[in-house]
Amino acid sequence: MIQIRNYDFAQWKERARKATDEAVVEASRNENCCFSNEIWRELKTYLFELFNNKCAYCESKVLHVSCGEVEHYRPKKRVLESPAHRGYYWLAYDLKNLLPVCQKCNQARGKSTHFPVRDYRATCPTDDLTMESRMLLNPYLDDARKELHFPPSSGRTFFGTVGGKTERGTKS
Repeated sequence: MIQIRNYDFAQWKERARKATDEAVVEASRNENCCFSNEIWRELKTYLFELFNNKCAYCESKVLHVSCGEVEHYRPKKRVLESPAHRGYYWLAYDLKNLLPVCQKCNQARGKSTHFPVRDYRATCPTDDLTMESRMLLNPYLDDARKELHFPPSSGRTFFGTVGGKTERGTKS
């Protein structure tokens, strides 16, 4: 007989809250934050369901060829454009900061620790994230069709080529 265990999302949220609290304390002591991959990995299946089993960035059908990964929209440990920034450690377990992605978009050829903003950058949990003028498209908030264009394959333009219609589209 097959048994299916119910998933306790409230328990996940409590573990995520505790882990966030620990990261905030570690950062306040100027320690390196230690993160638990298992906490966000538990949501991977759910995140991919939200995105129809596609990568949140390139929209490739990830689960057909690999197990996929969980990406942090705002990087959790450091920000390449701001060397003194300790990363958005307080968002490491925030559902709105977690995205399902393919390996290429999550690693070397992808976003990595990039997170360009114009002017103001949040640096701690009490800062207002809505004050950031983020330059990367957020798949939860932005309509990529308004910011990106996908030219047809012809001549030197290859299938899958993406260009920016806007400054944010170009940065992304």
